[in-house]
Amino acid sequence: MKLRTTLAVLAVALVAGLVGAEPALADLNIENVFIMTVKELENGTALAMPYICEINVEGSGLTGVSMTPPGAGSPISLSEDEPGFYEFNSSYYADLTSLRAEYNDGGYVFSFNGGADTVTLNYQMPTAPTGYMDFTQPTHNETGVALDVLITWDSCAGDGDALGVWVDTDLQDQGEAPLDIGDTSWNPPADLLAGKWYDLEGSVYEVQGDAPLGTETDKLDEFTYYGLHEWLNIIEFQTTPEPATLALLGLGAVGLVARRRRKK
Repeated sequence: MKLRTTLAVLAVALVAGLVGAEPALADLNIENVFIMTVKELENGTALAMPYICEINVEGSGLTGVSMTPPGAGSPISLSEDEPGFYEFNSSYYADLTSLRAEYNDGGYVFSFNGGADTVTLNYQMPTAPTGYMDFTQPTHNETGVALDVLITWDSCAGDGDALGVWVDTDLQDQGEAPLDIGDTSWNPPADLLAGKWYDLEGSVYEVQGDAPLGTETDKLDEFTYYGLHEWLNIIEFQTTPEPATLALLGLGAVGLVARRRRKK
């Protein structure tokens, strides 16, 4: 899942006119913090271990981020995925009760740049969305999908607040979030590549309290905090090969190797 871009766009779209003081630490600017409970599905069916807790921090001037969940003893360090984006993914759990035993509602303590700034965020898990993106075009393991495909799904009725959709291969990725909860189609802005296997990921988001929270750290650095629940449905499909490749396939000179989804 191309989480960094998805969350960055989601943050910009969901935040509503938060205006705050200039950060006291000029070299440290925390922008967004996300705490998420995620349930993963493959082609509409939950994985054997579907539940995971994901935590992400975005900002500039960050040199390190740690987090201590409610009731935990030692801080957990977030990994720097790329400059300005730190993330933590828990282990996978078979059910929500097991996950909540480790990452429960309550105060999550964040420390930035070795304690230069700190904040405690109160996470209250939103109600799990009742719908998920059930893709109707393309379908799971479909081949010969048009490069300009219009991606469609059944309506996501339920208590979700927004949708996100992403297509991803090793050489190309495109996505958009948030989409309106009532949307049922999305067309990638650029044609897909020929003859490639793609992951198609669709998310139903519910936001804690239906709105992001403007929050200040101990050093008065204001940022936006999001408590989210996400249902993530994933399928795979292959685009139609280029004409030259089709000719080779007809001669039996080229074999197909299915690309498996890269696990977190």
